[in-house]
Amino acid sequence: MSRRYKNVADVAGYVRMMDECGHAEVESETIEGETLMLEMILMQLRLNEGLSIGDCRVRTGVDPVVLFGDTLLRLVKQGLLTVTDARIALTHSGRLVANRVMEELAGMIECRYVAHPSITSPNPGISAGAPKRSARQTRFSSA
Repeated sequence: MSRRYKNVADVAGYVRMMDECGHAEVESETIEGETLMLEMILMQLRLNEGLSIGDCRVRTGVDPVVLFGDTLLRLVKQGLLTVTDARIALTHSGRLVANRVMEELAGMIECRYVAHPSITSPNPGISAGAPKRSARQTRFSSA
């Protein structure tokens, strides 16, 4: 679960709210389930270090390596992603088509939530019915 917030837009209002309230927040929402997973993919995968697999597991209750399975293998073989025990990251070639890669992964997330809406996990909105990781999915290489 995570929280998204918005501060007041104008500088004078921001300063006034900071003086009066100690913050300038004007709206907020809790993000969980599919939305949190999508945001983690969209935000972290663009970073040089990529998506933290452990952070994703902790925050969403879902292992992204299991969720994306064969799609990850294909993207690694295409030279667009690297996958280690800790991270999923775009390669140089992957950065050139980052939107396409993220669109594919986002589609996998959406399919999972639509296909298994009644399956729940420790975190609301996340399905827990993911298959166990096979030995083939444990380590990836682009060779």
